[in-house]
Amino acid sequence: GLAAGLPVITSESSGARDIVREIDGGLVRDANDIEGLAQAITIALALSEQPDTQARVRRIAARFDMNAMVERMLALYQSMGSFKP
Repeated sequence: GLAAGLPVITSESSGARDIVREIDGGLVRDANDIEGLAQAITIALALSEQPDTQARVRRIAARFDMNAMVERMLALYQSMGSFKP
């Protein structure tokens, strides 16, 4: 998946759509569109071999790392002065 630097395919209806976007190394297709899914697989395979795609996808995945998200949230609360650990 994303953390491994590989493109991800998701459906229009899944919550993953919030994370996986076309411009971020992800492919979003309608789950009932068999031809579209087959095309997405072909594209994902081609993209997965490009080093620039791998690096970009890893950077995106890092934004959703749980520890990084917690650190950003704590920093936000601390910057507002409403949280003191």
